Amino acid sequence: MRGNHESSTAAAKEFPIAFPQTSGTGSRLFGARDFSSPTTSLAGLSYSFKYNNATLVLLDQFTRKSDTVTGVADQIDWLDSTLAARPANTARLSFFPIKISAAAIMRTVFSGVLPLRIPMYRTTSTGACASNGVRYFMSGHDHMHLRSIMASPGPAMES
Repeated sequence: MRGNHESSTAAAKEFPIAFPQTSGTGSRLFGARDFSSPTTSLAGLSYSFKYNNATLVLLDQFTRKSDTVTGVADQIDWLDSTLAARPANTARLSFFPIKISAAAIMRTVFSGVLPLRIPMYRTTSTGACASNGVRYFMSGHDHMHLRSIMASPGPAMES
């Protein structure tokens, strides 16, 4: 998954080429299968796959190949349908490059979204995860250890 140092349009175009595994091709898949993406333009950037007894969903929030930024707001329906389609009695995990909720809303996965709409998208995305049984939500970027208990679909309680 891309991080904030690979957030440019050029990186969006090069990332799937450098890491074909994100599209389910190339070597080093180690048994991962059933890759999908929300759209053709997000192929290799946002994707899901199955590995053993788990469905993993990774959402890209950065500048796209088309030079637009919308965060993950337009991927929530895909997140919901992908998690809902997973086989029964399997694990579900979601990965975002930057936190979904924070005291300072400036650096969340909803970059590029009008601040007034962020609570709606945060509630919708955490609701999609909760209603589909996601128990582990992992995000990166912050240079600290931050744990949250999501009182879904409400805001996170950070510690």
